[in-house]
Amino acid sequence: MNRRRLACGVPARRPRFARAGVAGIALCAVIAAASGAPAPARSGERFMLSDSLVLPAFPQGGALLMLTREQFVRINPLPAEELTLDGEPIGLLPQRSWFALAVAGGPHELSGPLEGPRLRFDVLAGHRYLARLREVLEDNDRLRQEWLLDDPGSFHAAVKSSRIRRACTTSEGFAYLRRRTDAHPSRGTRSAAAAAARRVELAGILNESPLDPVNLEHDFELKSGGLVIDSSSVRYSSSGQSLTIPIEDIVRVRFGGTRFSNQISWIDVMYLGSTGNPLLESFADSNPATGVATYNLLFLTLDALGPGRPGLIPPGAIEVRPAR
Repeated sequence: MNRRRLACGVPARRPRFARAGVAGIALCAVIAAASGAPAPARSGERFMLSDSLVLPAFPQGGALLMLTREQFVRINPLPAEELTLDGEPIGLLPQRSWFALAVAGGPHELSGPLEGPRLRFDVLAGHRYLARLREVLEDNDRLRQEWLLDDPGSFHAAVKSSRIRRACTTSEGFAYLRRRTDAHPSRGTRSAAAAAARRVELAGILNESPLDPVNLEHDFELKSGGLVIDSSSVRYSSSGQSLTIPIEDIVRVRFGGTRFSNQISWIDVMYLGSTGNPLLESFADSNPATGVATYNLLFLTLDALGPGRPGLIPPGAIEVRPAR
């Protein structure tokens, strides 16, 4: 049996991964058949799919990064995404699939060797990160892709509900990625990655309270305001409205869907009220051009200020009808 093809997930020229600071690689080693391991790859196959939900071991001094691609936006399949972290290949992500890898702490950039969405983020040791590739067909049939960070506690439920499969990049796949990356070495370097801010001050931010019936009556009349996040609280103010959420009361942060028809990403901040009752506020950038960048900045900032807090409220405790 060809062991080179069974050791999928181990890229060629692995030492370059170490210099890039990646503490691990996608978990695609040979595992027991009972756990959903893929069958041995045929010659020329660049990836395999399996039903396994096994994640890499949590790295000492590092973090876990989970990547999902849940949508099938066209009738015909789209090519697998060619992914790099800090310019080093990490795997292929076909439609309706996921994979995970261990990463070192510090700034990183998730991208590809050619065109494609980028995600610059600062990794905190001991944390888990879930990045979801959202794909939208625009009016001119142009595909728009963007990485959105989401609550890592929802990973297994999302995989099961959307029925996506684990993608395992073969040695042939990594050789292909290496050729592509070597041809475009300027994409994705750690020095270009941006750290999450410990204090954020933003203007032009929208707010709504999805659990408040009075608020929902006026959600087509949203006005933008100012948002400040620091180590003490989340503070929002607009004409005739203000609110303060103590950081210590925040228990979960997640992707809150979209509103209306502009596809701007909203972030849900779940927290406990003075009597311990669960409350929810949602925020979004009013400018579609910067909506995704603002969303990810808010997510990273709240994650850095409240380590370990996301997931304290069970995922089903607060549910809002998904926005399309």
